[in-house]
Amino acid sequence: MSYNHKISDLKYRINGLVPKEVCKKIINIFEKYPELNGLEASYKYQTKKHEIDNFKCLNLSRIENPNEDILYALNEAKKYISIMIANYVLYIKSKKISPTFSDVLINSSHNIRILKYKKGQSIKDHTDLNIKVNNIDVNVKASCTLNLNEDYEGGEFRFFDGQIKEVFKTGDAMLFPAEPIWIHGTEPITKGTRYSINCFLHS
Repeated sequence: MSYNHKISDLKYRINGLVPKEVCKKIINIFEKYPELNGLEASYKYQTKKHEIDNFKCLNLSRIENPNEDILYALNEAKKYISIMIANYVLYIKSKKISPTFSDVLINSSHNIRILKYKKGQSIKDHTDLNIKVNNIDVNVKASCTLNLNEDYEGGEFRFFDGQIKEVFKTGDAMLFPAEPIWIHGTEPITKGTRYSINCFLHS
């Protein structure tokens, strides 16, 4: 079987996947617990090091004894991430795209985080490889993002040094590979605040 596709075909979106009321509730949960917010680190391909980013992060997966609010946010995130995974596998099979991900079924997620970007903040170009969970290396296959709002400017998701840019509305979702060539980041926020959920997927 032959496979004819562009590398960008491995990126997959569902617009409006997460209901607006769910997005709003998750944002409110983030703001309700500032004491749980921390900073995010990502693997920068330029320096080959993990570096601290300047935006806030609430890692839902790492909270011990989560309360009702945190469990709500975590379970809702898992629900829509699972929908993305199922649809992504069908998508790449229907498009007869390279079997990288259909042969290695992506069936688990970790490091589910709510991210908050304020004016001037962004995440620098990086890859999602070399992820550690409890100090153990995890073989990340893909990443998934759920956008929670749209009342901001800037913050476009960028791939390949800005050759491809994605603009999100509330509830939009995207899944893409974590292979080394998938260098990505976001443009700085120029107005307002952007909230999203991100996670890493593995088999």
